[in-house]
Amino acid sequence: MYVSLRNSPVAAVLSSRGVSRTVVTLGFVSLLTDISSEMVAAVLPLFVVVQLGLSPLTYGFVEGVYQAGSVFARLLGGYLADVRMPKTIAAIGYGVSAICKALLMVATALPVIMAIVALDRAGKGLRTAPRDAMIADATPEPILGRAFGFHRALDTFGALLGPIVAWLLLMMALNDFMLVFFVSFCFALLGIILLVFLKPEHAEAADKTAEVQVKQTVVTLAAVAQIFRASSIRWLLIITALLSLATIADGLLYLSLASQGAIQTIHFPLLFVATNFVYLLTAIPVGNLADRIGRPIVFALGYIFLLMAYLGVGMVGETAGLVICVVGLGLYYTATDGVLSALTAPLLPHHLRSTGLSIVQATQAIGRAVGAILFGIAWSYLGLATAMWLFVGLLVIAVITAWLLLGRVRASEVSAT
Repeated sequence: MYVSLRNSPVAAVLSSRGVSRTVVTLGFVSLLTDISSEMVAAVLPLFVVVQLGLSPLTYGFVEGVYQAGSVFARLLGGYLADVRMPKTIAAIGYGVSAICKALLMVATALPVIMAIVALDRAGKGLRTAPRDAMIADATPEPILGRAFGFHRALDTFGALLGPIVAWLLLMMALNDFMLVFFVSFCFALLGIILLVFLKPEHAEAADKTAEVQVKQTVVTLAAVAQIFRASSIRWLLIITALLSLATIADGLLYLSLASQGAIQTIHFPLLFVATNFVYLLTAIPVGNLADRIGRPIVFALGYIFLLMAYLGVGMVGETAGLVICVVGLGLYYTATDGVLSALTAPLLPHHLRSTGLSIVQATQAIGRAVGAILFGIAWSYLGLATAMWLFVGLLVIAVITAWLLLGRVRASEVSAT
């Protein structure tokens, strides 16, 4: 049977104009890696809460470790990528994550699993800023939103496939988590192999001599400290921290839906699939929209969509609430994930781009880690309904504050470009 892909999201990704070979290759590396990572992420909440029988509070701490594990590695990866070739640092990060998938096959105790999860997130943190810097280096500034949207579309297509593969394996192999971890390792290995053959491009380098001069710029701690002297970066860090603290982790939102009977446990991984499908459909259009109407506007809009997801969880046991939650969460990632990097990159000196991106991303990771733990505590001691409304209030306050402050970042961005 013949199936046309002419109008599919994949075709839209592959036909995107103006995107460099570097961005395309990194997109497919992320696709393979996200299949690997999301296979694990989709079964982790079930493994901790259902199979091990632990509380939402415990999973809140697991999710906190999951988010916070990348903080130091993000900063280190960003700094090293500005000192040395970003491809090398990114490859090390991808390699660490691949090794962690193999280690999960022999781990049984919760403390060991948490340590492996933290190391896996460290690998992600190490590679993220160098990868985003390579995308920014290979892309003219006016189409950064398109390039990051393109990359995130492929990245999210992998995130869409990962939970599907995990769900099928669990259905076929009767909840064999070790099989899921092994297949996850294989996909991660394929991503590393593809990255090895990449030769990064530099849109701002007129020739090889200029490219070498860019890489020979001395990056010192004193130079890094200059990043914080820019008012635009300081405001952006404050905004990122406030919004991240009010963010409930995906796994906790999905567990909230499952605890209310909105979805059967066996179909739990499909919630990740649905969210990522929404992200995939909207990644490129929203990236282009951010280039046209302003990245700060789209970024703030993303947290309105997150608020919609929270309200969906509050619709106890209703199918409409599940749909609202999944669609809202997908649109939230579309409007914030790549857009935050596209918003940050033009505000940074070229030779400190990786470091600056890593500082913003680390701030976001810390905020999300604290938010996950706080929500787990609130759920355990105050009940799910109270915890949800508490975070609804926190997010409303954070969004209003962020919108007032984003005007300063917008003005700085215009002057910087």
